[in-house]
Amino acid sequence: MKVEMQPHAQVLKVSGFITAYFSPYGPQDAPPSFEFLQYESTSEDRVVLQPVEFISEFTPPADMIPLRVKNMRERMKEIRLNAEEEVAQIEEKLQKLLALEHSA
Repeated sequence: MKVEMQPHAQVLKVSGFITAYFSPYGPQDAPPSFEFLQYESTSEDRVVLQPVEFISEFTPPADMIPLRVKNMRERMKEIRLNAEEEVAQIEEKLQKLLALEHSA
């Protein structure tokens, strides 16, 4: 397959498998969900329907720094949120221990 390239375009070859997934938690006659996997699954809950391969052409942005900065800021926000939740859980346990200590 010949791909005509646009200026500054990149080509990415994607290979994998179309699969049907049968959930072990639902009814056995429930319809499957269809998914793309990059590896050939040997799970008893998944059936490989066919291998697939395609080529995608894309033009990356000239400046990736804003995208990287955005990702880092989103990750920092996620970390802060998780940390606040964990601190709140510890604070709750601490208050319960202190209440026990003062009631003794």
